[in-house]
Amino acid sequence: MEPLPENNLGFRITFASSILPREQALLLLDQIKTLFSEFIFYAEDEIVTAIERTPLLYSITPAKNVEISSEVTLLHQFVEYSVLKHPQKTALEFASALHEDKFVSQCWTYKELDAEGNKIANLLLKNGVKPGRLVAICFDKCPEASFAILGILKAGCAFVAVDPGSPSARKSFIIKDSGADVLLSMRNQSQDLECHIEVPTVNLDDISEIIPTTKPALERIISPQDRSYCLYTSGTTGTPKGCELTHENAVQAMLSFQRLFSPHWDENSRWLQFASFHFDVSVLEQYWSWSVGIRVVSAPRDLIFEDLPASIKQLEITHIDLTPSLARILHPDDVPSLCRGVFITGGEQLKQEILDFWGPKGVIYNGYGPTEATIGVTMYPRVPENGKPSNIGPQFDNVGSYVLQPNTDIPVLRGAVGELCVSGKLVGKGYLNRPDLTKGRFPFLERFGERVYRTGDLVRILHNNCFDFLGRADDQVKLRGQRLEIGEINIVIKQSSDTILDIATLVLKHPKQQKEQLVAFIVNSSSSKQKEEPMILLEHTGHLTMIKERCQNRLPGYMVPTHFVLLTSMPLSTNNKVDAKMLKGLYNSLSTEDLQLLSGLSNDRSDRWSQEEQKIRTVLAKMVQVDEHSISKSSSIFELGLDSISVIGFSRELRNAGLSNVEASLVMKSKWNYNNIK
Repeated sequence: MEPLPENNLGFRITFASSILPREQALLLLDQIKTLFSEFIFYAEDEIVTAIERTPLLYSITPAKNVEISSEVTLLHQFVEYSVLKHPQKTALEFASALHEDKFVSQCWTYKELDAEGNKIANLLLKNGVKPGRLVAICFDKCPEASFAILGILKAGCAFVAVDPGSPSARKSFIIKDSGADVLLSMRNQSQDLECHIEVPTVNLDDISEIIPTTKPALERIISPQDRSYCLYTSGTTGTPKGCELTHENAVQAMLSFQRLFSPHWDENSRWLQFASFHFDVSVLEQYWSWSVGIRVVSAPRDLIFEDLPASIKQLEITHIDLTPSLARILHPDDVPSLCRGVFITGGEQLKQEILDFWGPKGVIYNGYGPTEATIGVTMYPRVPENGKPSNIGPQFDNVGSYVLQPNTDIPVLRGAVGELCVSGKLVGKGYLNRPDLTKGRFPFLERFGERVYRTGDLVRILHNNCFDFLGRADDQVKLRGQRLEIGEINIVIKQSSDTILDIATLVLKHPKQQKEQLVAFIVNSSSSKQKEEPMILLEHTGHLTMIKERCQNRLPGYMVPTHFVLLTSMPLSTNNKVDAKMLKGLYNSLSTEDLQLLSGLSNDRSDRWSQEEQKIRTVLAKMVQVDEHSISKSSSIFELGLDSISVIGFSRELRNAGLSNVEASLVMKSKWNYNNIK
């Protein structure tokens, strides 16, 4: 700041152009000038007036288009319109076996896919299901799942996807809480549910009757404001919450993605349907592909996971959506077909190593979007090699945004950090049967005359209208792309025993392990020694076993803590909050043997190892980077640091070591059965 002739005041900024772009520096100068002017000339005015006078200096970005126009207004109409345009084109291909030089698959044209959807719709109507109702589905990867989803939409209903891998108690809760009229499934996925739920189950592999393939006659017209699907996410109150999305939400999302990906698809494009059906990305994979008339390709998850790069290459996949944790195992040379399409990464922060390999190919799309706002709201298209991994791109054309001071409706200055709140056609209906929670997370901002979804994510707007993602404003975390509410985990742990006094659950990475783990620190009445410094009690107790079993019975696998750590007292910071830094230090001080003791595993040091056991031990030690003598027969490979992604490489290394029958699916089954080397 410097005085100038004729009573003027000048502002000058010196900056390092390698750190701060010139455009951002100019914006800072404008903001400083404006703030001084406001202070001098409008000191008595409220901030509202200042925002109205200079909105461009604040983090307010209206949607370019209120909505994207289209003749399609209902999600399933993308299939029906494609039938009219190209009925004989292949819409769905399902591979049942992959070999080195070929694969075995079955195909359905758009006309045949539409007919299969009509059959399911007519089946639902025959079972008394009315338009506007919810229908639960529980499927592993299979073509019947796609038929079921399409048929539910055609019947005027919305689908509620249940994860077949979740504990029975969680699946039963979702079906009951949603008020679903019926469950569509297959025998293998429904057999543990039928005795726990009160609604009828229809297993599609049991249907032998002939069902009409004609378009169903509904008793009322389906509206774009009717629900299209409801997906349950982790909840802070200890129970999952159902996010309701309308047909309008879903259609507008597909149209946004069409704009983003144009013109990067052609007659030979093939999108791998990889996501589980209880994740909203599965809607994108299927219905975006069908909206532009390309082929959706799917296969059993175990088959794809056996060798993900080889599967993508054999199936000639051009379009895919993966978390960065999975994307990092792909190299352009191994999957050449992906180099001519769209490679979306999302769910967690993009990794630089991915950009090092894929940036020059110009196919990486770094996306961001909560389930509550229909799959995606921002995307950085075709990220270059020098792109910033935290840059999640600009908002979609039909999305508006506000970056607000947390828990207020006051926007921060452009470039400052605040909570991202989104508005527009992609903002969902809210949470099923949770009006209070919906009111809090989907408020109407009187100041701006708009309903928004408060994401809880901290961002700042860059000079080019892209968003820089900085993390969470609450205790929600992401672990390997999965959204977790720490509060739900802590409540389940608390409910397991009346003796628990304090709980803190963190995502931590131990120095001796390769991956982040979910770690629960617990103080109970028997361990509590409040006057002592916080210490870890390594002695295994039946109490911790009971807590772990409770979590396994109530939570999906990705939400069950890897380690349960018993403490003498909970460390607190100077403001009497849990001292996460100290907990991290305590955890990092543990040896590999200590981690195994925390798991309640026997410290089996038998010297008698079979030849096969020794091979497993050697490969495992190399992968998790520990001394193989620290690995016992009781060691859990997952508590040593492997996960569902690194298991792919682990199974490959075991085969290279001579264990030819080892498959990733076999190792994964041992994860859910909590088996070990023995």
